[in-house]
Amino acid sequence: MVSKNKFHTVNDLINILEKGKLIMFLDIQGICAEDIRRLRNIVFENNLKMKVFKNTLQKIAFCKSSFKERNINLKGQTAVLWDTGDSLCAAKILSDFKKA
Repeated sequence: MVSKNKFHTVNDLINILEKGKLIMFLDIQGICAEDIRRLRNIVFENNLKMKVFKNTLQKIAFCKSSFKERNINLKGQTAVLWDTGDSLCAAKILSDFKKA
């Protein structure tokens, strides 16, 4: 039986996939906790959202969303960065973060 928490997490992910204007999957394997914290702060300051979900739950959400035709291959630690507004600054933020 699936726990209520996992059920809600999958529903949250489906909502993100369906309503997000911009969705990015980030491989955060090997990035130290301090750098992740810095990235989260930058994301928050720019009115974006970022969260780490279990890969299995991400795959389930993909299968239940309109993206079910896509082949998703997640390995290691994966964060989801999304924006529900019209801002496309996420790519610039990630580029600047990578350079730093």
